[in-house]
Amino acid sequence: MSEPRQALLCRLCDGGCYLLCLVWLAERETGLRIDALEQYVEAMRRGWCREDCYLEEPGRIFSAMAGWTWSVRKEGPEYTPADGEFEVVRYERPTPGRIWTHFVVGDGAGGVAYDPLGGSRTVAEGQLVSKRILRRVA
Repeated sequence: MSEPRQALLCRLCDGGCYLLCLVWLAERETGLRIDALEQYVEAMRRGWCREDCYLEEPGRIFSAMAGWTWSVRKEGPEYTPADGEFEVVRYERPTPGRIWTHFVVGDGAGGVAYDPLGGSRTVAEGQLVSKRILRRVA
């Protein structure tokens, strides 16, 4: 890692909410502590994540952290996860000149199980627009 740690952390903190949700879910799934910065750097190295934290391959990232093979698909806001599925939900909050977006882990019943920001304004004032559904592949 040749880039300064603080620069990497700034990017992860600014745009890494989806990745941080995957880290939280993987920690819950494995019972292990996972270093989010290391996962970000490794995902970029493998081409699974862009520098701006956009996840090109969220299933591969989650599989590498949580073990097994996991698939990720996009669903609408009305989708209810089946048994064994996890949901990462996306909120949007339009403001003049910008649409704020934020990912959180859903609880499967319309609530928030984990918010990387701890209480996002985008979640509080925005609307749920889509879900990313994670399912373990047999």
